Amino acid sequence: MVAKRGGAQEALTLYGAAPRPDDGNKQGRAMQLTTNLFKATLNLKALKNVQLLSVEIKPIDDPRAARESLPVRLNREILVHALQDAAKNGILAITQDFARLLGYDGKALAYTMLPLPADKLEWETTLPPKTDLPPVPGAPGAVAPRPPAAPAGGERDSKRRFRIKLAFARSIDFGLILEACRGDRRAIMAQAANPAELIQDGIQALDIVLRNMLHDRYLSGTSQTAQRKFYDPSKAIPISQGAEIWPGFFQSARPCAAGLVVNLDPAFSAFVGGGAFVEVAAKLLNLGGGGGDFGGRGGRGGRGGRGGRGGRGGFRGGRGGYGGDFGGGGTALTSLTQQDQRQLRLRLKNIQIRVTHRATNKLESFQGFTPRSAEETMFETKEGKSYIIAQYFLEKYNLRLRFPRLPCVRIGAQRSAVPMEFCVVVPQGPLPATSLTPMQSADQIKVSAMKPSDRKRRVEDIRREVDYDTNPMLQGWGITVDRQPLTTEGRVIAAPEVAYAPSSQRPRVGVGSWNLVGAKFVTPGAELITCGVLDYSRAPLGAVQGFIAAQLDACKKLGLRVTNVRPQIVKHRPDPYLVKEHMNELGRSAFAEAKQKMGAARRPPPPQIFFIILDQQDQAFYNSVKRAAALELNTPVATQCFNARKAFNERGQAQYVANVAMKINVKLGGTNHIVSGERDLPRFGKQTMLVGADVTHPGPGSDKPSIAGSVATIDGGAKRYSSELRKQTNPRGGAAQEVMLHSKGMMLGHLKKWQAANQGRLPDSIVFFRDGVSEGQYQAVLDHELQALKDASREIRPDAKIKVTFIICGKGHHVRFFPKNEQDVAGDRSGNLPPGICVDKDIVSPFGFDFYLQSQAGLVGTARPCHYVVLRNEMEFSSEHLIRCINSLCYTYCRATRSVSIVPPAYYADILCEKARAFVYGPDDGETVASSEKGDVEMPEISEHEAGSMMAHFAKSPTFTDCLWFM
Repeated sequence: MVAKRGGAQEALTLYGAAPRPDDGNKQGRAMQLTTNLFKATLNLKALKNVQLLSVEIKPIDDPRAARESLPVRLNREILVHALQDAAKNGILAITQDFARLLGYDGKALAYTMLPLPADKLEWETTLPPKTDLPPVPGAPGAVAPRPPAAPAGGERDSKRRFRIKLAFARSIDFGLILEACRGDRRAIMAQAANPAELIQDGIQALDIVLRNMLHDRYLSGTSQTAQRKFYDPSKAIPISQGAEIWPGFFQSARPCAAGLVVNLDPAFSAFVGGGAFVEVAAKLLNLGGGGGDFGGRGGRGGRGGRGGRGGRGGFRGGRGGYGGDFGGGGTALTSLTQQDQRQLRLRLKNIQIRVTHRATNKLESFQGFTPRSAEETMFETKEGKSYIIAQYFLEKYNLRLRFPRLPCVRIGAQRSAVPMEFCVVVPQGPLPATSLTPMQSADQIKVSAMKPSDRKRRVEDIRREVDYDTNPMLQGWGITVDRQPLTTEGRVIAAPEVAYAPSSQRPRVGVGSWNLVGAKFVTPGAELITCGVLDYSRAPLGAVQGFIAAQLDACKKLGLRVTNVRPQIVKHRPDPYLVKEHMNELGRSAFAEAKQKMGAARRPPPPQIFFIILDQQDQAFYNSVKRAAALELNTPVATQCFNARKAFNERGQAQYVANVAMKINVKLGGTNHIVSGERDLPRFGKQTMLVGADVTHPGPGSDKPSIAGSVATIDGGAKRYSSELRKQTNPRGGAAQEVMLHSKGMMLGHLKKWQAANQGRLPDSIVFFRDGVSEGQYQAVLDHELQALKDASREIRPDAKIKVTFIICGKGHHVRFFPKNEQDVAGDRSGNLPPGICVDKDIVSPFGFDFYLQSQAGLVGTARPCHYVVLRNEMEFSSEHLIRCINSLCYTYCRATRSVSIVPPAYYADILCEKARAFVYGPDDGETVASSEKGDVEMPEISEHEAGSMMAHFAKSPTFTDCLWFM
């Protein structure tokens, strides 16, 4: 078996990216910065014999389980136990040092600095002894005698046997990594034919060794990103609706021009709080909860045990007791609707369960609910006797159910049904960010927002707590990490000139922001003739009429032509199943009204936009509104939703209607403001197209397709954008694809719209901004999507030779900058660096053309820079020209009067995918991801026709996708 290289580190050197064209950026005021990167030093003598090993762990007595991958935590536990046992008993010449210093990724790769005793080792082992879990106070099972803890190698352990295989894969040359950091291509090519892969091996080895040293002290996840985050559950911070925030930190090793570095950054993640399942469910559903099955939070206890069969491995301790008495007051949860169950399945998907009706040392995975209640659900025992579950618990355990009308909980691989009141949630289940309620999201922001000075101090504290200096594993590997972070130089790029209509007053750009005083849109959208209002609020009609009048008046002051100043207002109760009917009714009456006003001289357009007033933050109903307007009517209609709380607040209404007017204008095909001129956009000609693209995915295990979205300018002035959407699945099955599989068809759509608006010409050049790509997929995305773009252009014109600059926009990194001298930010109350700060030396790639740009002013917490990586530079941008162009474009975001953190084409593509997610996934999918964190799901390939089904409907309106309808 040949060990496969992990994709996470694959492109960290940017060995195959476009080379840096010059010595870097020299424009702008210089500023000294402190980073959250710590230089690592390697003892090459100690690392001269490092080997990469392939690892295989298979259950012996369970053929079905042997065909599936074991959980990462269980794999780690098995291998650590097997190595320690082998070293203790002299098996296969495995030594204590070999066992202690092996770095393992929890899957199929391991790294050793001591040679493997043979080319291949194979032996059998058993599960390690299981540590008893703490009893649940007052639970029925707590009074029963606990099973005795079995000694190592005892009868209980022998029931589950595993075969371990370690095999030599290849040697690791750490000297190549240091050569790579020096950027010496010749030296690297002289030593190896495949340097990028060998460098990747060494970086991945270092990363895994650094992670392994923390596993005994912290809890970490198992996905590609989560395995670099480490938490201490004992420091959990309770937030609303049964959730809690776990503070922790991110750690990753990476190469850069200054050498090997370790990136440390505070991290905060939401988890489900522990306790009685009934109480946890009630809190998650915001149903309150009475006296509580578990009175308090409970004291801290010892280390937790290992998960049982079908679970996901153990939960590392620190939390201990579950608090309170089992029983005691009532609960607000006496029944669950189908919608309640769907919400709970989303939010509890990754949790583990303990049962309390009997003594047990097992943790079981949550699998869902029974379709019927405990007093209706039947099952058959091994002896063939049928029972209703409520009856069975009464006869078997002398336990009468308090909540017989609740469904049972399905747990474990066997999907056993257990009454909800005898289930305890183990406080370790992560809550995906997309499944948090608005209240929980607000709480998380409050907890995690850190001013730059506080974040910098926390980084320094993390470095002290981790204590690389005394760690035996790092000492054995000869790895040292500096105590002080790296410093570097940044440069502040000047803000561009923002322009509105020629008759307008030119705004004065301050610290990344300006205002609309005296401004008129540079290009007003279509004349507003056919529109209407759907009012789903509880506000009186007079208040709604007054607000709509104020909104349309704001539009007119900014230059929009508004013919229908008093659109029809129709009031309804918010029912997602009737939204389509409401819109059809409103559309017909709005068109008839417009036709009457226009007379015989002009035919009014079909409905142009619907104004929707919503009373509360209800994401599911909001999605229903957007879906109905875009996909379910005869022709798609743009919508503008209003938050009733903001709309009817007179104090902030003027600012609110001005901000919304910017969105209305672009939905009608207008342009709010521009940045123009050779100084601010060097090398951007009248025949340069801008493209932004992104792919968003359903959660792991979902059978729903991914969504690819792209936007592109229609004119050389970057005033108008077209949009394309496609659904896609992996044609070979397996993990969802970050590559846009239908990118040729999407680019054909963009190019034809450009051609139609530019007298049949194609653009001479394209700047392609790609969002949401993990470092390991840079090359795959570039190869497929750049070729698809070229193929699309040649299909339209065989002799087309469009120059393309292809840029990755990365926001998922953890690199942060702080002022070395606090006086440099003394005038900013947030403590953030000024907008326009750019770094393109020391911490960037030694080979590639990349840079960090914080184009926005920080408002809350610490501003995150965007990492731009240039994979192709056919337009031959210099460092200064490209950095200036991107910084200037960040001032053109259409719905704000401030610069934004990522270049707008990529930002628009991200928003487009976000809106389309509601169309495809529906209101109950809370596990969408927009990065490369995908699960292995086999799905049929989607045809080009099906992939473009949304676009086929949008095409019923000739102008719908020629504007930013999704904003």
